[in-house]
Amino acid sequence: MTIYVNRLLKMALNGINFVFRTGVFVCAGIKRTAIQGCHIHAWKNVAGWIVLLVGSALITGCASYRDATSYSRPAWTAEGNIVAVKTAMKFRKSWIEPESLADARMSIVQLDAEGRNEQELMEVNEHAIALVQRSPLGNYLAYLDANYNLKVFRKEGGRWAYRWQVDVGSSVIEVRFSPDDSKVYISWGTARFNIYDIYGNLLIQKTGGGGGGFLSDTKIIFNQDTTTDLKLSELDILSGRIQTVRSGVAVDEYISSENAVVSFAASDMLVKVLLTDGTRTTTNITYAPYEYSDFTGQSISPDGKKMVMSFNGISDLDSGVILLNIETSE
Repeated sequence: MTIYVNRLLKMALNGINFVFRTGVFVCAGIKRTAIQGCHIHAWKNVAGWIVLLVGSALITGCASYRDATSYSRPAWTAEGNIVAVKTAMKFRKSWIEPESLADARMSIVQLDAEGRNEQELMEVNEHAIALVQRSPLGNYLAYLDANYNLKVFRKEGGRWAYRWQVDVGSSVIEVRFSPDDSKVYISWGTARFNIYDIYGNLLIQKTGGGGGGFLSDTKIIFNQDTTTDLKLSELDILSGRIQTVRSGVAVDEYISSENAVVSFAASDMLVKVLLTDGTRTTTNITYAPYEYSDFTGQSISPDGKKMVMSFNGISDLDSGVILLNIETSE
């Protein structure tokens, strides 16, 4: 009896294996009850796989994705184009988890004076960057990385090759290339400034001044902070000679086309002073409909007619770049 039962069990197991191999529901001569057992066992396995697949789909497959693009850190180039940081983001959301950033790609792009005709210059493998600048002749790119290193790249064929970097710290506010692409000016407010050659060698280091930029290949204009007042001064890089251009005037940018300096007296006020005769012009800028945003990185176009800047709204996603006509605020 024991032998018969064992034989019957073995035949049944062989029959189940046969079902899965061929799909023919014949259980090696076992009676119908055994065949039904084959069906039950098979469907239990199928049901298990269905539950597993559906569960996986609910957890990982039933998610929605949303693409978003933001622009930040704009600056003018010498020829009147705009360079900026572009971040392309992909957000993921499912029924069991909130929306989160799934992927992001950062690059430096160039646009025309109207903010159109976008061209990617280089992809940036960084968490965050700032103070993006393209040299006047277009041969170099520079930016500040998240570790406060200023990195300089040179265009070589169709790519941008890393050349050198310098640790500048968190308080740096200004990076400028000379008109002939031979020097880099870095300033820390009115505290100090350095001038490097294009290979990263330090040429000049000075305290008690900063801001501004290059007047020519061999001269810079900057804010000289004295014990009594703020002076707009000029430095001859070759001789080291400094002379006062005008007292009581501050410079954020030098507009070569007008031989004028521009300062941002407030977030909504722009002051322009002609260096020839000291004529001062004050322009109020209206940022509507961005009145609930913070504005950073104001930059004036080479012709002095337009301004570009970053804005940050209530949320991290409510950010971008504003391009305004200075006279009309449009």
